[in-house]
Amino acid sequence: MNRMLFVLVVMAFLAMVAIGAPQSLKLSPATPATPVKLEPASSAETSAPVVTPATDETDQVWQIGTTYSDFFSYGSANKYIARDSAGYLHVSWMNARLTGGGDRVVSYNYRNPSGAWSSSTGTPVFTGVGAGFNCSDVRRDGRAVVTAHRPGTSFGYTCVTGIDLEAYANALIDVATPACVNPPIDSILWPTMSINRHNMAHVFARERDVGGIYPYSRIYYSRTNTELETASAFVPGFNTYGISYATQTSRTTDNIAVAWPETNVPNGYENPAGWAGYLALQINNDLKIARSNDGGNAWNFANALNVTRFRGWQANHFALFGDTTLAAGDTFRFFNDAALVYDNNNQLHVVFVTRGLWEDGTADTTAGPPVYGLTGSASFMWHWSEANPDTCTIVADGWWNAPQTQAWRSTIDRPSIGVATNGDLYVVFTRYDYGDMSMNGWPCGDVYATVSANNGMSWYHPTNLTNTAGDSLPAGQAHNEIWPSVQEVITDSLFVSYIDDMSGGSAWFEEALSADWTLNPVRVMSVSPNQIRRDSLLLYPDYPPLHVQHLYNVSTPENPTTTLPGEYKLSAYPNPFNPEVRIQFAMPTNGNAIVKVFDVAGREIATLADGKYVAGSHHVMWKPANQSAGIYFVRMESNGVSS
Repeated sequence: MNRMLFVLVVMAFLAMVAIGAPQSLKLSPATPATPVKLEPASSAETSAPVVTPATDETDQVWQIGTTYSDFFSYGSANKYIARDSAGYLHVSWMNARLTGGGDRVVSYNYRNPSGAWSSSTGTPVFTGVGAGFNCSDVRRDGRAVVTAHRPGTSFGYTCVTGIDLEAYANALIDVATPACVNPPIDSILWPTMSINRHNMAHVFARERDVGGIYPYSRIYYSRTNTELETASAFVPGFNTYGISYATQTSRTTDNIAVAWPETNVPNGYENPAGWAGYLALQINNDLKIARSNDGGNAWNFANALNVTRFRGWQANHFALFGDTTLAAGDTFRFFNDAALVYDNNNQLHVVFVTRGLWEDGTADTTAGPPVYGLTGSASFMWHWSEANPDTCTIVADGWWNAPQTQAWRSTIDRPSIGVATNGDLYVVFTRYDYGDMSMNGWPCGDVYATVSANNGMSWYHPTNLTNTAGDSLPAGQAHNEIWPSVQEVITDSLFVSYIDDMSGGSAWFEEALSADWTLNPVRVMSVSPNQIRRDSLLLYPDYPPLHVQHLYNVSTPENPTTTLPGEYKLSAYPNPFNPEVRIQFAMPTNGNAIVKVFDVAGREIATLADGKYVAGSHHVMWKPANQSAGIYFVRMESNGVSS
């Protein structure tokens, strides 16, 4: 049986589907891929991602140090790598030199443009021990800057910033330890830092709560002078739950931004203490962003922008559906991960991770959180920008539960974002594929990267950069690549630092239970942008929609529920399109399939598929190089088996 289907494509590149009659795909003037809107929810077809490792033989991986620690943050990953205008790389990491996380220092290493590293092991940054939870940046004069916390003299922990004596001297010294206005109960720690165009370090850090204001803790703000010799006193900025805040300065203006989770407890409930100690509390957040356009002189934290603005339980939904489960729920709750960058036009971009939680608006909170359920680790990664403030686009799909997810980790998490000189945006992150478990039962992740070529309005399926094995391997042989960080500005290559955790598990108490402490390599890889796949756009799946109105099950990606198509289908998305279009075709039986593109005169323009395909849905991408805007026809011909 010979089946022939046509799709009309409009080059803005459109898709109206018909069987047996020509329709068109439109390639029109440049328009972005259709985004996912916050309100209302929308969806599009998608196929399972296919990931491939980077294989360009010019790409390299260096081991620049080691650490017994494999846990660098309780929330958002900091920037651990920076590249200056002369091409030097600067990397810092938390270096536990003894098992159990003891003898902890912050170590630093740098690489010159010729490819030589200053040391094979790195150099301790601060005097004494106990420093950790660091972040890195570099001044315009090439002097490395590292901020971390370490034991204080008058109370708990305090934050300190160090700077290299001169460019590439590899001799960072303590220069700025800010005092604190309205000091915390115990400590001020877990800093995030960014250097602005005037060489000033802007630092946010959190008090360690020991009671009294739970579930909120204060975040403090400080900045140094241009030589980092002095620092303004830490002043209270905003309250938050969690350690998921991140900051970024502009390279060309005095703009600064900070993002953080703002909990929605009590959110109409009488007893917020009923949430205490539960994962539900940590998931129950909106993502807030505050910005200063004068170098940090003025902030308006009280009127911060709410990016996610999720919906909680609403009584009118119960009245509408007659079922509490249908009335309650939202998958758009910010959890634990945010990364920021300013693009070449000084527009802010934020990448963040969300999970799902379903509320029970009728429950007694004294017995615990009023929830039906939540996702243990299943998550989505999203992008938001100042240029499109009412739109979020999907960056990565991790909507499955990895068994025994590590502490404060999700199936996809710890993003780091950089911008290329041509405007492309790159995100690196850790992904825990279902079933890749160490012998001790901990998920083992790989470092992935994805790219957007249209200012974040759509993203490609990710590329596995490390692609190592952890499945059923013992401590010392398993590979769990975590804490990836990419440089802010990408020119010729992506440089990604990460930890190769050889034991699996990613928290001190987990390894303490298993007694499987390993000395973990600290690595940096260089990756050509050509190795980041651009053959398939990641579109928002139809599970679950934003602001869900019913409770979805979390899928297992290795064994998804698949229903074979009942007929031959051909479609295109987006339509109109520019610069590329995704052609989706479905076959109810195995057979040959040929997909071609024709212009309005009937001339063949391109062959997109020609071969044998199994029954099911497939897609190909068309990115015309030298075609003008106009109407194009996509034709599918399938030589199947007659019934």
